[in-house]
Amino acid sequence: NTERLPELDEAHDYQMWADVEGVMIDMGVISKTNSLSTMAYIDHAESLNITIEPAGGNDHPTVSRLISNVYLK
Repeated sequence: NTERLPELDEAHDYQMWADVEGVMIDMGVISKTNSLSTMAYIDHAESLNITIEPAGGNDHPTVSRLISNVYLK
């Protein structure tokens, strides 16, 4: 559910990442237009993380722009 995420300008997107054994794996860019988003499932994820990235997403997370993380284990 993305309803509580603050709106971003056109130059940025939210992107979700799964941490698997210390490696951040891209789960996809979070939609700006849908309040609910379906993301890729990543087996053995230890945490889920959301960062602010350049529009269209990034190959690697910008850790300094981490806005949310949830530990799963």
